[in-house]
Amino acid sequence: MALYDMTAEARLITLADRAEIATLLDRYARALDDRTLDETLPALLTPDATVGPPSEDHAGLGEVTRHLKDSLTAYGPTQHVFSNYLIDVKEDEASVRANTRATCVLQDSDALYSTGGVLTATAARTPYGWRLKSVTISPTWETKTPPKPNDPPEES
Repeated sequence: MALYDMTAEARLITLADRAEIATLLDRYARALDDRTLDETLPALLTPDATVGPPSEDHAGLGEVTRHLKDSLTAYGPTQHVFSNYLIDVKEDEASVRANTRATCVLQDSDALYSTGGVLTATAARTPYGWRLKSVTISPTWETKTPPKPNDPPEES
C-alpha cells in the first residue's frame, strides 16, 4: 500500500518503522568497521538470523558472528557504507534493498580492496523492536589497489 493511501497515523508508523530498519543496517555496518560484533549483533539480528553470500550462507547468531569475525581478519581498517534504502513494511515483516560499498585496507599493508553491490535483507518486528532476519550481499564489482612501492633508500 502506498503512503498516500494510508491514514496519517499509519503513515507515521510506517515511516518510523523504515527509519528503525535503516538504523539497524547502519549499526550493522558500524559493527563491522568497529569490530564490535559480539556486543552489537545480538541487538541487531534475530537469534536464527542468516547472513548470505558472497561466500556461503551462515545461520544462527553464533555462527554469523564467527563468520563475520573470521571474514574481517584479513583486513585492517574497513569502511562499510549502505545507501539508497528501499524498505517495504508489511505488518511485522519487512524487505530491504540497499546499495553497499566496502573499502578495506589489507592487513599489514597499504593495499586497498573495494567492492560494491546490492544488499537484500528481511527484518521482523520483535518485542525488542525490529531485528534483521537475513542479510545477503551480492557483489557487482570489485577492485584492488596494489601496495605502494617502497621508497628507495636515500643516497648520501
